[in-house]
Amino acid sequence: MLPETALTAHEPSAGLDAASAGGTATESVDVDSHAQAQSGWSLEYDQLTAGAFKGRFECLQLPGVRLVREWCNRGVRQRGSLDPDSYGFALAAKPTQEFRFHGRASQGDSLMAGCSDELDMLCPPDFGLIAMVADAPLVDVMWQHTHGSQVPAWLRGQVVTRLPVAQATRLRDLYSRIFNDVDKPPARLDDPDRAVYLRDSVLACWLAGMPADPAGDTPPTLALRRRLVERACEIALAESEDPLSILELCRRVGASRRKLSYCFQEVLGMSPVGYLRAIRLNRVRRDLAHVGGRPKSVGNAAARWGFWHLSQFSLDYKRQFGELPSATLRRSLTA
Repeated sequence: MLPETALTAHEPSAGLDAASAGGTATESVDVDSHAQAQSGWSLEYDQLTAGAFKGRFECLQLPGVRLVREWCNRGVRQRGSLDPDSYGFALAAKPTQEFRFHGRASQGDSLMAGCSDELDMLCPPDFGLIAMVADAPLVDVMWQHTHGSQVPAWLRGQVVTRLPVAQATRLRDLYSRIFNDVDKPPARLDDPDRAVYLRDSVLACWLAGMPADPAGDTPPTLALRRRLVERACEIALAESEDPLSILELCRRVGASRRKLSYCFQEVLGMSPVGYLRAIRLNRVRRDLAHVGGRPKSVGNAAARWGFWHLSQFSLDYKRQFGELPSATLRRSLTA
């Protein structure tokens, strides 16, 4: 991972209730390092498309609000939780980009919003996003000022809704100015009043374009398909050393092969075999990268996740991550 670069004179605080403002920018060449750069959050990233990973994570901490700009060159699935008692909002950095949020295929100016205690997002290669995580009391007050009503119940779930094009453009332009200018003297945030003013301006910009009653609620059928996919993944990964055949997996979840494949394609955009293979490769990489100086062999790590043909495994691993598994292990043992 490349060195962390401070954007202001302050380091960001771990929690959103900090009174000070500050930020960091981190560049990573490993998907796990990229996840770990997001201080104070519990996130796990799995790399789903092949090739060496590169990522960038920029964070600006304001009082009660964290602003984020993120980019990855490979397709990833990110899951986990952010700050408690807060709301998260996110938008693709480019209006042409497609993604999946809690199983729902979305694109362009679709806004992702909801409680930040759960996150499940699939991002394609070369995907960037802008995001904000804000304390719930701040959102409550700003929503009242903006819409003249209480925060709606739908915001406590996970929803995708369409922003007006002009509002999405304003948000992207605002983030570009903030992250490009925050380290310049006119935009420095040492002054608490200036930090609060910026926080309120960004929060108002996010909420201004949000409908009081969105048409983007997740259909019940999609929720059922997502539960089926999660159950299939749970069963398949529990049998890590001896992977189940697709037919046996279908039998255990009580679905036909056609139905299971359809659900995986709709929810994850991948086939069951392709997705589960990518996840098992990620698990091997995680084992090799975090041995902590303890003796471990590539063969043992591969076998633990059901890869018994080492020559083919090494080829698949290099294709997926851009290096041989022995290189990942060697770097971990010498760290």
